[in-house]
Amino acid sequence: MKDVPDQLDGMYEFGPFRLDPLSRTLTRDGKRVALAPRLFDTLFHLVANHGRLVPRDELMRAVWPARTVEETSLGMAVSSLRTALKQQGAADDLIITAPGRGYRFGARVAFTPTSAPDIEPASAVPPSPGRAAQARGRMAMRVLGVVALLGAGIAIRGGVAWHEPPPRKPGLAVQAGVSFTPPPHSIAVLPFTNMGGDPKQDYFGDGLSEELINALGRTGGLRVAARVSSFSFKGRPATVEDIARQLNVGLVLEGSVRRTGTRVRIIAQLIDATTGFQVWSHRYDRSEGDMLALQGELAEDAIASLKLILLPNEVARLTLGGTSNPRAFDAYLSALPRSPDADDASERQAIAAFSQAIDLDPNYALAYAGRSRALSFLATSGVFSDVAESKTMLAAATRDANKAVALAPDLGEAHAALGFVLKCSLSDLARAGAEYARAIELAPGDSTILLRYALFQTTLGHLSSAVDVAEHAASLDPLTPRTYHLLARILAYAGRTDDALAALRRARFLQPADPRADRIDLAFVQMMQGDAHAARQTCLGETDPHFFVCLAWSEHVLGHQAEAEAALARLRAAIGDNGAYIYANILASWGRKNEALQWLQTAYRLRDPGLIGILIDPMVRSLRDTQDYRQIVEGLGLSS
Repeated sequence: MKDVPDQLDGMYEFGPFRLDPLSRTLTRDGKRVALAPRLFDTLFHLVANHGRLVPRDELMRAVWPARTVEETSLGMAVSSLRTALKQQGAADDLIITAPGRGYRFGARVAFTPTSAPDIEPASAVPPSPGRAAQARGRMAMRVLGVVALLGAGIAIRGGVAWHEPPPRKPGLAVQAGVSFTPPPHSIAVLPFTNMGGDPKQDYFGDGLSEELINALGRTGGLRVAARVSSFSFKGRPATVEDIARQLNVGLVLEGSVRRTGTRVRIIAQLIDATTGFQVWSHRYDRSEGDMLALQGELAEDAIASLKLILLPNEVARLTLGGTSNPRAFDAYLSALPRSPDADDASERQAIAAFSQAIDLDPNYALAYAGRSRALSFLATSGVFSDVAESKTMLAAATRDANKAVALAPDLGEAHAALGFVLKCSLSDLARAGAEYARAIELAPGDSTILLRYALFQTTLGHLSSAVDVAEHAASLDPLTPRTYHLLARILAYAGRTDDALAALRRARFLQPADPRADRIDLAFVQMMQGDAHAARQTCLGETDPHFFVCLAWSEHVLGHQAEAEAALARLRAAIGDNGAYIYANILASWGRKNEALQWLQTAYRLRDPGLIGILIDPMVRSLRDTQDYRQIVEGLGLSS
């Protein structure tokens, strides 16, 4: 099964127009054409079914899947669509009316599918997957009990409204002629809409949704769409069926948050994506001080029937790692809605917010885990030329991760944070592996943890296992470009460079406006292919230090040694001794073995995080027969 249905997995072109169903955009000669949601739905269904007459009732079901509307509504929609397209220079006969029967799209349509690998859940799973479920935030965690029951098809009584779904109507899958059979007990949580009118409060709804996603991901019985995939629909017009099909889930949870003074109103509803009908909804009005207690009400309603997804004794552990301090919870939420491709500035902001949460509640395990991850990322991101500053950050990250584990030993994210910093600092790789294994046991559905584990497995040379885990993570997070960037790197290390390029095409399809990440990873794959001409072309003119490595290698291979030396000099000026392993890497590829070994020893002395790739890095292959190389591998604990 593809991660995105066929009709959504590509681009439609007609004349100067280009229709992207995944991002729900129409462009003319590269400029976006503004269309209301219903008009876009009308156009998409006609374009997707070009070459045949689309009956009126079919088109009405496609545009208004869960509502009964008058035929005049369809006529008005088609008329408005024609007007909008004609204003963009479209021909009068672009949409042809068959009176009393329906409509046909009159232009020639070219459909270009996205060239991406079919992502299947991996048959091989990480070590010892478990069923323990813990919580990140108290407010979101009690919602978990209700959602888990709904995913299992259990009716909840007492204080929570349960709606028996009406007889099944044709959903989007039937209308479009494409089979849609989502996995059982699968769910997507959309970002909670901020109804207060203050954009500065968006973080609260976003953070609340993310907390719920992460909590659900820690249960063994649910398949949960990852945060970035779910959040990719924020601010975009899309039907529940659109979202469910693209994320391959059967249930969609959406809601809204309104904060007025010290009062909070939260409205949540769960929708059966295959029918479009609401199966559960509830409204909660609380003061901010009582907000965290709301979880108790939901848990009490759910606990009597909570048998299939969570064990009864696990419900009492749902608040593990959280806080009872509303202000600390608010600070923690403000740290979460960051870009998946976080940068220096966003990580510093997150560190400040996590620190505020910890100041307000010194026993907030999740905040310690979050700050540890951010510190580890910042220390190893290549933004510092000062080795001492990087080491100070890694030491702080290690303390935070150990504190999180001590406070909440059964919290998967705490163990994942510890595994990450142990890997980055090269202090104990055997323990890092054990921490990752424990994290996955506790949070088997967390795609971020799975990807980090896959990268760790890659560095150990366990490439087949790493690919399996990464593909499983991609199946849980099918609309996140970063997922496919990381998958591409793992596939390239495994020698599957064609598949790696296909994964990068998928990432570009999902986020065409991120050229930097595209070019960095494309250059990496081209280097792994040995294509110096292509790699040089990709990296020329770039000023980011990541590209200097590519130029130092490709210019040398092409016989441009002066240019190669210049690229290495620029790299050293940018990152100083923090690039010790990279310099060894480049010099080894140039055949300057003695200089490469000297830098390799420097990297080992400084515990350069780049050394984690020494086993699989083809550019240091020429050093593997030396005693220095073998001693370093032994000293890092990689020899076994």
